[in-house]
Amino acid sequence: MKDLLKYINIIVVLLMILVFGFIAEKIYSGYLFKDNQLKNKEKEIQEKKDWWIKIEEMDREFSRLENTLIKEDTFGFKRLLDNIGEKLSVTIDSFRPLGLKDYEVYREIRVDLSVNSDYKGLSKFIELLESTGTIEVENLVKTGGTNSRIYILGLFKK
Repeated sequence: MKDLLKYINIIVVLLMILVFGFIAEKIYSGYLFKDNQLKNKEKEIQEKKDWWIKIEEMDREFSRLENTLIKEDTFGFKRLLDNIGEKLSVTIDSFRPLGLKDYEVYREIRVDLSVNSDYKGLSKFIELLESTGTIEVENLVKTGGTNSRIYILGLFKK
């Protein structure tokens, strides 16, 4: 027992180190848990910000597309084609709507055009049509000489 009393100070210090180590580990694990929760929340917030940015980009793109849609009816669409054709010496011999589809925000029209123009004027005409962003040339059939048939798709607001 005397030998044990000799080492009592060392034993007490070791026990105190063990107790303080246990307490420090408990405190550290609590902070570590809170730190992980904070990192997860920050990650979640960043993901939501990324989604919000994507939604805003899509909204801007939708607004841009909506503003480029032709704001008139079928006859307005025909007038637009005539105006573009006049600038390039392209005469539209016939304008035949092939179908009209209504969607929630816009209307889609397919048209068969018979045009009379030289190659250069025709290519400029098609280029100008497609540059509007709402008119797409689906098919071009050269019928001989300066005559051509163009199948186009146009989009416009309701």
